[in-house]
Amino acid sequence: MDAANPPAPASRGDWLLAAGLAAATLAAYAQCFGFDFVGFDDPQYVTDNARVLSGFTAESVAWAFRTSWMGSWHPLTWLSHMLDAQLYGADPAGHHATGVLLHVANTVALFAVLRAATGARGRSALVAALFGLHPLHVESVAWVAERKDVLSTFFGLLAIAAYVGYVRRPSLVRYALVALAFAASLMSKPMLVTLPFALLLLDYWPLRRPPAPRTGLDKLPLLAMSLAMAVLTLLTQAGSMSSERHLPLDVRVPNAALSAVAYLGQILFPAKLAMYYPHPYLAENGFPTPSLGWVAAAVALLVAISAGVAIARRRYLVTGWCWYLLTLLPVIGLVQVGLQGRADRYTYVPSIGIFLALVWAGAEAVAELDRRVPGTRRAVWGAALLALGILGVATWNQSAYWRDSLTLYEHTLAVTGVNPAIRFNYANELKRAGRAEEAIREYRLTLEATPDDPKVRVNLANALREQGRLEDAALEYRRALEQQPRFALAHANLGAVLRAQGHLDAAEAEYRAALELDATPTTAYNLANLLLQRGERDAAIELYQTLLAWRPEARFHNNLAIALESRGDLREALDHYLAALALDPEHARAHNNAGSLLLRLGEPERAIEHLRRALEIDPGYANARENLAIALGQEDPETE
Repeated sequence: MDAANPPAPASRGDWLLAAGLAAATLAAYAQCFGFDFVGFDDPQYVTDNARVLSGFTAESVAWAFRTSWMGSWHPLTWLSHMLDAQLYGADPAGHHATGVLLHVANTVALFAVLRAATGARGRSALVAALFGLHPLHVESVAWVAERKDVLSTFFGLLAIAAYVGYVRRPSLVRYALVALAFAASLMSKPMLVTLPFALLLLDYWPLRRPPAPRTGLDKLPLLAMSLAMAVLTLLTQAGSMSSERHLPLDVRVPNAALSAVAYLGQILFPAKLAMYYPHPYLAENGFPTPSLGWVAAAVALLVAISAGVAIARRRYLVTGWCWYLLTLLPVIGLVQVGLQGRADRYTYVPSIGIFLALVWAGAEAVAELDRRVPGTRRAVWGAALLALGILGVATWNQSAYWRDSLTLYEHTLAVTGVNPAIRFNYANELKRAGRAEEAIREYRLTLEATPDDPKVRVNLANALREQGRLEDAALEYRRALEQQPRFALAHANLGAVLRAQGHLDAAEAEYRAALELDATPTTAYNLANLLLQRGERDAAIELYQTLLAWRPEARFHNNLAIALESRGDLREALDHYLAALALDPEHARAHNNAGSLLLRLGEPERAIEHLRRALEIDPGYANARENLAIALGQEDPETE
C-alpha cells in the first residue's frame, strides 16, 4: 500500500480479530496468574527491593530516575514495578498479570500497526498471532524481572503507530508523539536503539515512502536519542560487561554468528527452550568450543539468506530479514553483558521480522497456487489456524516451567545439561526449601565444572554448617580462602564455625579479618557476642554501642542490655531492653529479658506483662515460662 493512500478506518472485522488475538494470547498465558516469583533476578527487581516495595513515594520515584542498578538506566521499568507494588504488594499474581496484559496489548498493537501500514487484515492478524502465541516469548512474559522487554516493546509499537500516522499526515504534533513514545521505549529498556534505522525499512516497505532528503532527516532527532542512550547504556553496564579475559572480541564475534542462526532455528522450530544457555566459548561451562567449521557454516547461511532476499526482489522480504538482523544487533553479544551464550528474551522484537517475511511470502505463494488449484487458500488458512493452536499449546507448556524457581531450574538443567550458573542457583533454591542434602549434592556437582569458584564453596560450606557438619564446613571455607584470601564472607562464616567448635581465639581472628575487608554489622555483632561470651564485657559493650551508632537494631539493643546487666548497670540495661522492643515489639527474647530484669528491680507487675507477651509470641519459650512462674511467686528469676 502506498503512503499516500491510507487504509480504510478500522472495521467491525478488525475489532473482532483484535478481540480474538487478545483472547487467544490471554488463554495461552492464563496459568501465569498463579505463578510465584523466581529466584533469578526477581528478588533484585521486586521481592528484596525496598525501593520498589515502598510503591510510589517521592524518594522511590527519584531513585528510579537516578539509579543504574542492575546494569541499565530504565526508570519507567522501575516505575511499573513500583505501581504493581502499590496495587498488589508482594503478591506475585498482580505482577504476573501486568506482564501478561502488556504482552496481550503488544499483540493487538502489532496487528493494528501492520493493518494500518499495509492494509492487509488477514496477514497482519497472522503475524500478530505468531508473535502472541510463540513459545520463544514466554521468557519475556512469564519472568517478572523481564518486565522491561514487554514494556519497551509496548512503547516501541506506539512509536511505530505514531510514525505511520506521521507519514500519512505529517505534522509537528504527530512527530512529537513518535519521539515521546520512542523515549518511553528507551527509558524502559534500550532494546530499540536501532528503531530509527528500522523506520527506514518501513519507509521502504510497507509505507513505500518516496526517497527524499526528508525521509532521512526526520530520523536524525530519533537517532540522536538512540546515540545518547547507547552511550549511557555502555557507561551503566560497564560493571556488568564480561571482561576481555573471559570474552575477547574473537570469541564474541563467532558466537554472535552462531546465535543469529540459533535464534532463527528457534523461531522456526521452538524446541528445547531454556532460561539460560551457557556460553559455548567458556571452558568452565563444560562444553567443547564450537569449531571454526560451525562458525563458517553459520556465516555462510546468514550470507546466503541475505543474498536470496536480495535476489528475490520482494520488498517485504528485505524489510522482514533486515528487521530481524537490525533489531537483534544490540543484544547479539558483540557487547557482552553477563556470561550467557544467548537468551530467548532477545528474540521478542526481532522475531517480528521473520514472522512478517514468512507470512507475506506464504500469502503470495498461496495466492498463486489458488489460481491454479481453487480452494487452496481455504485449506492453507485451516492449516495456519491448526499451527497457531499447536503454538498456543506449546506456549502453555513452556510457561508452566516458570511456575516456581525449582521447576524452572530443573527444566533448564534437563535441556542444557552442564550449566554451572543454573545448577548453583538450583542448589541455593534447594537449600532455601530445606532440602539440604540435595543442595549439597548440587553444589558439589557445580564445583566439578567450576572448581575454582570460591562463591560456590562458601555456599556449600554454609549448607554443611546448617547440617551441623562443622569440620566439613570449615574445610570448605578454608579452601575458598585459599582461592580468594580476601573473601570477607568466608572469613566471617569460618569464624562462626570456629566459635561453635569452641576455638574462640581463632574465631576472633577470622571475624577481625572479615571486618578489615568488609565491615558489615552482622560480622561486628558476632564479634561482640564472642567477646561477651569470653567475658570481655567492656570490649563487647563498646562494640555494641558502635553498632547502635551505626544502625539501631533490636538485636544490638538486646545484647548490649545483657552485657550491661551482667556488669551491674541494671537501669541502663532495662532502657536498652525497652529500646529493642520499641524497634521490634515481637522480640520474644527481649520481652523475657526485660521481665526477668524487672523482677530483679522489684517490679513484678511489669515483669509479668512482658513475660506473658513473650509466651504469646513464642508459646514454646521454656525460659520465659520458668521466669513467669518465678514472677508468680515460685522461684528466683533468671536472665537468659
